[in-house]
Amino acid sequence: MRDTMTTERLFTCPVRLTKAVQEAFKRFGWAETGFLTQQPIFTVQIEKNKESEQTATKVLLYFTHFSQPDNAGKMPVLTLLEEDHVLTAVHFMMVPKKIGQPTNWRRSVQLAFAPDARIKNPMPPAFREWLQDLPFANERTDYVRKRIAGWEGYLAIQEQQLDIPDIKFRYQDVAVQKDFRKLTLYQVELKPEEWKQMRQMDIKLLSLGKEVGKVSKANPRDRILEIDVLSYMEDVIRRTPLDRLGHDAVVSNFASLSQIRRLRSGFQQLERGQAENPLLEQILFEETPPVAPLRTIPKLTFSHPLNPFQRRAVEGAIAAEDLYVIQGPPGTGKTTVISEICLQNAKAGLRTLVASQSNLAVDNALSRLLANKDIRILRVGRTESIEEEGQRFIEENIGQYWRDVTLKTVTDAVSERAPRLQHITSELARLRPLFQETEVRLEKCQRAVQKKERALAEQKVLQTELTELLTNMEQIKEQRTRLQEQVEKASQKVLDAQEVKAQLEEKQKGYPEPQVIQSDIMEKRERIQAVNQLLEIKTLLQERETTLQQIEEIERELAGLESKLQVMDSEIEEIRQLRSVAAIHQMLEREPAFATARVLFKVKGIEGIRGLVKTYHPAKELYARYDKALLYFIGLLKEKKRPVRPVAEPTFTHPELERYLEQGRHWIRMKQLPSTRELADYVQGLYTRMRYLAAIDAYYEELVVRGESELELLRTELQEQALLQNQQERKQARTFEERKEHLSELLAEQTSRWNEVNGETVRSQLEEVDATSKFTLERELVTLERLRVEIESFEATYQMACDSLSETEKESHTAQKQLTTFLTESAGYDEERTRLEQEIRLLEPLVSEKPEEQLEAVQKEWLSLKFELDKYEKEDKEAPVHQALQTQWQELLEQASAEDVDEIRKLNVKYANVIGTTCVASARKDFIENYPSFDVVIIDEVSKATPPELLLPMLKGKKVILVGDHHQLPPLLGDDTLEETLAQLIEEQTEFTGKQELESLLKESLFERLYKHLPATHKTMLAIQYRMHETIMETIAPFYQYEQDALSCGLEDSESQRAHGLATSWLRKKDHVVWVDLPNQQGFLEERAKGGSSLWNPAELEVTKKALIDLNAAVERSKQQGLFPLDAQKTVGVISFYGEQVKQLDRLIQQELRLPHLHMRTGTVDRFQGMEMEVIVLSMVRNQTEGRGDIGFANDYRRLNVALSRAKELLILIGSQEMFTRRVKREATRAMYGHVVQLVDRLETRRTPEEVTGDGRATSEIEEPITS
Repeated sequence: MRDTMTTERLFTCPVRLTKAVQEAFKRFGWAETGFLTQQPIFTVQIEKNKESEQTATKVLLYFTHFSQPDNAGKMPVLTLLEEDHVLTAVHFMMVPKKIGQPTNWRRSVQLAFAPDARIKNPMPPAFREWLQDLPFANERTDYVRKRIAGWEGYLAIQEQQLDIPDIKFRYQDVAVQKDFRKLTLYQVELKPEEWKQMRQMDIKLLSLGKEVGKVSKANPRDRILEIDVLSYMEDVIRRTPLDRLGHDAVVSNFASLSQIRRLRSGFQQLERGQAENPLLEQILFEETPPVAPLRTIPKLTFSHPLNPFQRRAVEGAIAAEDLYVIQGPPGTGKTTVISEICLQNAKAGLRTLVASQSNLAVDNALSRLLANKDIRILRVGRTESIEEEGQRFIEENIGQYWRDVTLKTVTDAVSERAPRLQHITSELARLRPLFQETEVRLEKCQRAVQKKERALAEQKVLQTELTELLTNMEQIKEQRTRLQEQVEKASQKVLDAQEVKAQLEEKQKGYPEPQVIQSDIMEKRERIQAVNQLLEIKTLLQERETTLQQIEEIERELAGLESKLQVMDSEIEEIRQLRSVAAIHQMLEREPAFATARVLFKVKGIEGIRGLVKTYHPAKELYARYDKALLYFIGLLKEKKRPVRPVAEPTFTHPELERYLEQGRHWIRMKQLPSTRELADYVQGLYTRMRYLAAIDAYYEELVVRGESELELLRTELQEQALLQNQQERKQARTFEERKEHLSELLAEQTSRWNEVNGETVRSQLEEVDATSKFTLERELVTLERLRVEIESFEATYQMACDSLSETEKESHTAQKQLTTFLTESAGYDEERTRLEQEIRLLEPLVSEKPEEQLEAVQKEWLSLKFELDKYEKEDKEAPVHQALQTQWQELLEQASAEDVDEIRKLNVKYANVIGTTCVASARKDFIENYPSFDVVIIDEVSKATPPELLLPMLKGKKVILVGDHHQLPPLLGDDTLEETLAQLIEEQTEFTGKQELESLLKESLFERLYKHLPATHKTMLAIQYRMHETIMETIAPFYQYEQDALSCGLEDSESQRAHGLATSWLRKKDHVVWVDLPNQQGFLEERAKGGSSLWNPAELEVTKKALIDLNAAVERSKQQGLFPLDAQKTVGVISFYGEQVKQLDRLIQQELRLPHLHMRTGTVDRFQGMEMEVIVLSMVRNQTEGRGDIGFANDYRRLNVALSRAKELLILIGSQEMFTRRVKREATRAMYGHVVQLVDRLETRRTPEEVTGDGRATSEIEEPITS
């Protein structure tokens, strides 16, 4: 980090000073150029920023090495603007020195300033290039701030939820669980609103004065609080009587709030670029992490026995420059690898931080390092939370621990001093004569070896000569064989050539003379030319006849069109005269082409209108009669006639209108007029009906007009169609005329050509000529051409045969001559071979001796004696000095005061090279001050820590090594996993800043992304597990099948090393995976807890109860048979996917069962991650019959992986195979549970509930197969 980014360089820095900066310098007592001219060179930290709306770049200079008596604790900061390669100072101030801490966005450089208020001097090119490479600090900060926005928002919400005041309350009674891991407070006195805030709060019992745990469940109805006791408080609760636990408590979120603030401090450091690794933010957030190539390292000497995968992991971690990732499936020895890496770092003089989410993981890793002299361990953290293995290495104990161990070692050496000196004297007297005798034997063996070496050298020379001679002879033999083969081949080639020539001469007799062939070819070509001319004339004749036929056909078409056009002209005139629908129908029947859908529709409309006219015509006559009646009757009343306006309402039928008129006529005929009032009413009725008839009359007139209008439109439509058809026919006639004209021209041209070739003179010959006669002539010509080519080819072949015969005769003569010469020259090699073989045989007896073996044995004996002799002589010589030192050390250590022990403590703290702490504790203020950085940071159980927790130790490491397993569950936050908590948060906080970042994290964890995208050189999977029996390992093997290496078992004999030694009526000693298969039917189904969302299964509780009773009885029998120690307990984990089932199991074990031979622990699968037990009983809970059910938590393959991999010797699953392998919704879920079922079926270890809950009688062991 920081200054290590580049080596400090020296540049000249011209700076233009503004008046504001000059005035600022004066205020601090300097001249106008300020302190910039007080010394020639300044060491500064440079930071560069770029604002989007500005063209100039802001450059900040932090003078970290500058001091001024008047401004102690402060340093100057000069702000420059860089534009057009000119630096202008625009602001100056003094700030606290802590602001000038180095960051990854700043670089240290040496500058020689050239300040000036007037001239704009540009920067030197070298300084400009150097400054250009500097990152923009504000851009890097914004990048980090954007990427961590999701986690910042998450922490803010958590802080808001936790930021509540402490709550003090009383309770009346307290109960402790048998294993002291849970407390229950009864009759709790809390306000209604306070009950809602209890969950996951820290609780302190005032009688103890200490925090005892966290509230896991609050029941306001029964006024009960359940508390998960902190691991380090279990012993305190165990030793405290119930009546001393008091009745007062206080709950607080102080610890949780402090943790959140520490997590936020990590984000702030990352934003400011204060990570030891300058590329940390890119490693955390980029898709492909930028990592440096592995460096070359010398061969390592390992302190632990490691398998190949563990060795690869250690070597890769040591060779990595910045990041290395180790995936450790369950039981693969992650802790061993971590301790080995720490040892290798210590040997290399590096300081290592070992961090994890939990104290247990840190202490497990440190416990492997206790016995190594190169390791100086320091365990940092809250003393009460550190496990027993790490207690001796906490700061307050390390001095006393070192003093005690060293004093014991020195005291043991002093007490053994006198016997040791006597032993040394006797050993020297024994070893010196033996050493002298061995030296004599050694010299003798050396001479014998030298003699053999000379013989071997001579034999080697002779053997080389013989080998060369044999090689030459072999080459001579090969060459002779080759020459003989050449002679034979040459002779055979002569015979073959002679035979070929004879065959060709015989064939030559069957060919005709070339002149005859050439004459026939010329004759055929002339006949083909004549036939071609006749065929052309015949083709012209056929074309002329075809043209005449086409002209005649066109003339017929034109005559038809002329007739048709005349008819159409008369039809158009007929359409103009159409006056009735009947006439229209007659025309449409005669000319169907006019009967389009549009025309027919209009005809139908006109017919409808004519029908209405007929319907309403009587009303017109009736209206006239009403008018007469009205005039008559109003005359009787002596009134004037009022205007009659058409009104459609009310309506009257025709008979009704007739009857009304008849009534008036009846009065007139009878001459019996009614009263004036009745007469007035009658007149009013006439008016009313006349208005109705007036409306009908108006409608009638409208129909008549509309009918005429529609008829006119129809005539227009028909005329347009007729005209259009007429135009089309005339256009077609013009086309025929043009075609006829073209054909006439063509006919004239063809007739002209016919006359030119005198067609009439050869017309009689044309009938005899056809394509067949031409084809026959052409075939005859081709045959003659081929024969001519064949004769020419034959003549060439014959000449080549003659030439070949002559050449082969020459080659045969040359080969025979070479063979004769070679046989003469190769004589005499056999005699030389015989001589060399005899000399080699003479050396054989001397060479076959083995003095070097005797020499090696004597040398080993000599070296062993020399080592022993030198050791005892050195110890004898140094004995007085050792005695004095040991005596002095013993006295000093025995008399060591508290101050001395404290000095020892300080030295151990100062020179500790392996520091262990939790992720969150690494952000404590005292830890940061004492240990700001580490050469290497190792983070164990990465999968169990949240990204904010991981960031805290990662900030401190120049190199980071991550150890985890993304195929196991992510971190737990309360009872939910990190993913489940984030999913709920995203759903509830719709406007939550950073939502996108958190959603991407849900798809792929940090560890998983790094492991997938890092190059193969920077990651390793530990593929050999040592925890489980190999059969249990098979259940989880598919979860790792897509990794580079498959998971395998590292136990030499897992059958004996992981033998559970238990036998019941349903369990054999050789069974290691058993599935008790519950039916998918009533009586075995899941139930929902009253008033809650969790599930439980009563039937599985009964089966689990009986199984535990049987296991306890089996352990008891094994003790009686002497197979187990009498005080031994079989460790059993009883787990489930659901908290309510765990609660019921816990109640069962605590209140109902008394199983002294089992050490049992219950918990959800999530809580059991990281633990292991000899036996695991998994209650699977889910069992439903409606539809294709969902199994909730159990869908997650990582949860199943954790559940199956906790057992070392025996895994018992209790659940419905039908539910988990057939009824479950997801195909992937069915497959992963189906794999376990297939394994169980192959092992014949499926059991029914009746087999487990039967009479319970057990045998010593069931060897016969048990089938369900």
